[in-house]
Amino acid sequence: MTTNVKEKKVKAVIIEDSAVDAYRICKMLAKMDIETLHLLEAPDTESPACFDGIILFNPSLIIIDIVMPDVDGYDLLAALKNEPRLNHVQMAIMSARDNDYDVDYSEMLSAMAFVKKPVTQEDLDTIVSQI
Repeated sequence: MTTNVKEKKVKAVIIEDSAVDAYRICKMLAKMDIETLHLLEAPDTESPACFDGIILFNPSLIIIDIVMPDVDGYDLLAALKNEPRLNHVQMAIMSARDNDYDVDYSEMLSAMAFVKKPVTQEDLDTIVSQI
């Protein structure tokens, strides 16, 4: 007997102000057959419709850089976590900073992972395996 259960396609949003870093991450995710949406700028969390594009994309994963112009990645993570339409989405933090404070604070905000830049294929394999 066979079942016709479709696996859910993994889709990821990358919120990263460095076009080079985002390109590398999106390319590695594409090798894993993961569709990506790259946001070069973080959404304006003061706008009522700030997350509509992300919600329409319907990701299963969001990866957020900590240090970006105009917004702190932690503030963005908290705002995304407080959006009820995204409560099913796993969220990870990435940063060139690698210290206990950033790792602990990411965990406190319920990020599924903290990844040190440059992000590697192994890092992404680990994150995706947890979805």
